[in-house]
Amino acid sequence: MKSLLFVLSFLLSTSLSAEQCKLLRVGADTAWPPYSRTSGAGFAGVGPHILNVSFGELEIPVSFVPINLAIEKEKRFKFQNVDVIAATYRRRDWLDDLQFIEPAYAADRLGIALRKETNATGITWSDLTGAVGGKAASFVQSASFEPFAKQYLFIRQESSADDLLTFLRDSKYEYAVGSRYQIRYVSHETGLDSLLLLLSDPNEQDDVYLAFVKNSPCLPYAAYLKKRLRDWKEDGTLARWLEEMMPKDATPPEEVGLEALG
Repeated sequence: MKSLLFVLSFLLSTSLSAEQCKLLRVGADTAWPPYSRTSGAGFAGVGPHILNVSFGELEIPVSFVPINLAIEKEKRFKFQNVDVIAATYRRRDWLDDLQFIEPAYAADRLGIALRKETNATGITWSDLTGAVGGKAASFVQSASFEPFAKQYLFIRQESSADDLLTFLRDSKYEYAVGSRYQIRYVSHETGLDSLLLLLSDPNEQDDVYLAFVKNSPCLPYAAYLKKRLRDWKEDGTLARWLEEMMPKDATPPEEVGLEALG
């Protein structure tokens, strides 16, 4: 009941300022599970689900546009032809273009995947500096990890996380970089759970956000989305949705801690 009253009061207060928002165009990564990915029915993941539910309450239709955040970052396309991003890290170099919606709907650590036979006892970041690593092309490294990676690590790009972990299994790479939940998800989907050891750096955690494009006609609805996210975080709905988006029978790879970047 309280949710319905909030919807009605919000619609009344924003009817003039948001009247041009007839369709919400969502920029969604095709391969960042469990936050955003393509499926047989279109786009799935926590981010698309949140937007479908919240804008369904407002009776505003939602359409999805494939987007590669790594290309957006490098080319500075300024997020043309979309109104909101379904999943992104908060980056200082995007603050001019995007309004990040608080609270974040997930927190994810940087993950380093290794083959199971690798001796990970006492492994440090310096042990990886001479090795060849890989990452999915769409994976945008966090603002704190990126300068370290550019200076000390040799990381190649693959078109998808599926290809990346397959090449790791086949010894093309000695390690793979991604978000912790992304690696957990894809390693299970590709049947590589038992082959991989995931090192999760507790000092490298980034929150995953929805973000409105600042010149979007739908920007007035950012306040509504912020309120719904706050409610869903407080009552545990966001955590439940994240769990539901993970494979049901997934056995997480064994995790070993990694020391701070340095």
